[in-house]
Amino acid sequence: MINKQGSNLFRISISLVIILLITISCSGNNSEDKKPQETGDKKKESLTRRIAEPEVAYDEKRKVALIIGNSEYKRMPELINPRNDAEAMARVLEGLGFEVILALDLSKDRTLAAIESFRQKIHGSSATFFFYAGHGVQYKGHNYMVPVTAVLERYDHIERHGVNFKEIFDVLDEAATGTNILIFDACRNLPRLEKTRSLETREIGLAQIDAPVNSIVGYSTSAGKVANDGDGKNSPYTEELLRWIRAPGIPIQNIFMLVRKDVMRKTDNEQMPQEFTALTDDFYFIQPNDDIKPSIEIDSFERAAHLFNEGLELSRSKKYDEAINLFTRVTEISPTYAEAYHERGKIYLIRKNINRALDDLGRAIELNPDYAAAYNNRGIAYSMLHEVDTAMNNFDRALEVDRGFLKTYNNKAFLYQREGFTNKALDVYAQAIALDPTYAPVYNNRGVLYSSIGEYEKAIEDYSTAIEFDTYYTKAYHNRAISNYYLGNNEESLEDYNRAIVLEPDNHQFYTDRSHLYEEMGMSNRAEQDRRKANELRETH
Repeated sequence: MINKQGSNLFRISISLVIILLITISCSGNNSEDKKPQETGDKKKESLTRRIAEPEVAYDEKRKVALIIGNSEYKRMPELINPRNDAEAMARVLEGLGFEVILALDLSKDRTLAAIESFRQKIHGSSATFFFYAGHGVQYKGHNYMVPVTAVLERYDHIERHGVNFKEIFDVLDEAATGTNILIFDACRNLPRLEKTRSLETREIGLAQIDAPVNSIVGYSTSAGKVANDGDGKNSPYTEELLRWIRAPGIPIQNIFMLVRKDVMRKTDNEQMPQEFTALTDDFYFIQPNDDIKPSIEIDSFERAAHLFNEGLELSRSKKYDEAINLFTRVTEISPTYAEAYHERGKIYLIRKNINRALDDLGRAIELNPDYAAAYNNRGIAYSMLHEVDTAMNNFDRALEVDRGFLKTYNNKAFLYQREGFTNKALDVYAQAIALDPTYAPVYNNRGVLYSSIGEYEKAIEDYSTAIEFDTYYTKAYHNRAISNYYLGNNEESLEDYNRAIVLEPDNHQFYTDRSHLYEEMGMSNRAEQDRRKANELRETH
């Protein structure tokens, strides 16, 4: 089952220095004279301690993977392929017997939470696999994953908002594991190169970093270079990885060599993947003479993933019937595809078919008990049924799984607001703003709360902040127009209505509300035109 969520180089370097010093001290003729002699008791204690530390017995059947894909960036160019790369990699690895944690479009807090979940699962495993696709950047010789909520306007923002690769290296350094495979398809350059993945700093691409003991670290391109995001559904690097890791009988070092050759051929030698290895054992995704097929039919998962992505596009285009059909086909091909149940449940929720929504959201949670988005949407469903306690329990569970899940703060605050707990609602909005001061919907919804209690100036301030962070936020323009209307600021109100209608010309409510403003301003003809337009849109939509 795929659980969805988002080199301790310093220590390794120190270890190497210590080993080197010991080697030097033991090579001289008089080295023993220079060492303080241990007493008999200390020798016995030291020997006992060494004997008391047994070798780790690795569970040959346990292989754990953490897959992160960041595409939907809030304050920098979005990337098309990382989400596709991560989902495809997760499916292939699950088919090869890995327990997979799949985490998409993560904030910094959610990234660290995913790494912590990974840490808790990997002790004693025979193999670990870490994969990151998204924006990446180096700064002061360190490499950083860039969360989707990161604001990188100055160099010092990188350390504050990025996630140092060292976080994952630390986890592997401290855990008792077998073979470790780390892959970073993350040196995409931005903002200058639209289809590439690393922040444009003084240091282009990613820095070269050695591999921890019994590990191999793969980079999608060589140090100091940038990698292509690709024109297909996957990046060139991930596409070749997906092809070669399912080929039987090829050791991991050779897989990386084959991937490098194919990526260089595809990119006319502009991109040369590199890897750094400190492996002490051979590793095969599929053993040379393994007659057992992968536990899951990989081609079926690829087909399911393709249909799922088509369904997402249809859902975003509000072609809900077609989307439901595709999500249903996905669940038929892959009955454990939690995301398909979740997305179909969201559509039922939009259509207010609450029972079907609850069935699908419950199934998604059953398949993935740490599915924060599913708990959030199930909370919405129970809120619509006015089952307040159950709704709150689901919102709280979503935040327990992912305390950085901002949509849940919004929904929880709105429920408090609806039930008349204004102060509690304001407290929850404040928590969300503290987590991400740039999240526009929180300001918009808090503005709605202020407007509902007649504090229109505060409401306008919040709507304006929402628009500052998202200049295409139609609801914020509409809501600010209403608050300005109540304050008698007719010109400002009209300007906001006009902007909202430009952004969303098929919304009948905007025309209806603007007609009231025109009447207030004595412009009866224009008010009548807006009423007719609103009626026309109601009939056609």
